[in-house]
Amino acid sequence: MHNPFRRIHSCLQDRRRPFLRGVTLLPLVFICGCNIATISFNLGKLLVPGESMVTTATGKNSFYAIGQRDTFVGIDENGWKFDTAYDTTTFWGWCAAIDYRIGVLSHYPFGKGCEIGFLVEFPVQMKNFRGPPLLQFDARLGLPMGVFRRMPYHHNIDLGWIVGGWVDNGWFMEYAGGLETGSFTPYGNIRVTRTPTDIFSSGLDPMDPDFLKHSNPGWNFRTCIGGSIHLPRFMLLPDFIVPELSLVYPHSLLEVPGISVHVGARWRYGL
Repeated sequence: MHNPFRRIHSCLQDRRRPFLRGVTLLPLVFICGCNIATISFNLGKLLVPGESMVTTATGKNSFYAIGQRDTFVGIDENGWKFDTAYDTTTFWGWCAAIDYRIGVLSHYPFGKGCEIGFLVEFPVQMKNFRGPPLLQFDARLGLPMGVFRRMPYHHNIDLGWIVGGWVDNGWFMEYAGGLETGSFTPYGNIRVTRTPTDIFSSGLDPMDPDFLKHSNPGWNFRTCIGGSIHLPRFMLLPDFIVPELSLVYPHSLLEVPGISVHVGARWRYGL
């Protein structure tokens, strides 16, 4: 069977084809720069080897920043006097995402199952503007199944890589679990991310001496809750509908948690 990845790899390795190598890598220039995905859809249960899942999603991201405002009130013997107040600014916007996953292992030495995949989320809300798309790759390692009130509890550890827009990349680790109750699966997860350098948030030129002070990598956290609803099988319609609520703190240079609401449509074995 023809393997398209082998052809891409040979293209990248062949130094006699600089144009083709450049075209192959060009998409990564446009899919980089943002720090964290707000969309998850990690239900805890993994796909079996050979099974795939495509998810499309849309939603609303809301983030808040606290800014200091100084108002001049007069002059006294000590000099100028200012009244200091703090304002909360809301940044919000619609976003969309596409996620592809495939099961690759049924078990491994320390647990049960493994699946890999990638997520593209766009655009990502940054401070004062809408950021470029985010691209992440990850592998989910299944943990031994538990039982809660005679219902299966599936959980996994998710390890992933976020493509950065500077000289570094982002890395994350996530724990997710879901309770299989039949046609409805409630789930939740929590993620910690070592973010890549954010070259867009400060508005500074990368050659500015203060650039690294405002755009250095950092840590942020995300937690999600949601539920997967299994739908009757109809041609072209999704197999699952998944509403989800996520909380991100902190986000870029934002000091207050951001709340996001999404709805995903999932197709088993693709569209």
